[in-house]
Amino acid sequence: MNKFKSLFIFIIVLTLITISFRVKYNKYLSEIKSEFNHFLYKYDNFDDELPVIVSKDENSPCKSLSSISKDKATEDVEYLFSLLKFGYSGYEFFGGDSTFIPAKENIIWSVIASEGSYICVNKFLDIIYSELKFIQDSHFNIGNYKLCNYSKYFSSRKFIFHKDNIGFYTKIYGKPFYLEKVNNEDP
Repeated sequence: MNKFKSLFIFIIVLTLITISFRVKYNKYLSEIKSEFNHFLYKYDNFDDELPVIVSKDENSPCKSLSSISKDKATEDVEYLFSLLKFGYSGYEFFGGDSTFIPAKENIIWSVIASEGSYICVNKFLDIIYSELKFIQDSHFNIGNYKLCNYSKYFSSRKFIFHKDNIGFYTKIYGKPFYLEKVNNEDP
């Protein structure tokens, strides 16, 4: 009987603690929700962004009408790499200054070396993408380019595969057999 009293008291105390916790949790949760908007950035004005200049020049090399001055493009590159260095978590993982600084210099050099005083936005994005391909991050886009080489994982419990300069192979009785297709796709 004494054991049941102790168990009953323990259950009552545990229930009271749980109820108290839920009340505090709900109170704090409602406070957090009400304060949430205070911590959001206000994006109601984009005047400080770099402009994209619509070119109507008949001599413009752009197929589309969007171009940007080389000075603004260079400014944009400096700003991009400042953001990457101080705000991108993959900066050090993908080589830090030793890979990003040469990429930035190559982009700026390519922009300056292009003809005319303006550069097509599409060409500008192509240059940036070509220099930042070392970043393998599927969350990172440059224009319509995703900076990630996707791969698919295949396995077999029956065969062990190896890779050489020809492709993927398995050995059966010491003789290599190369994998030609997986689900009608090249491996």
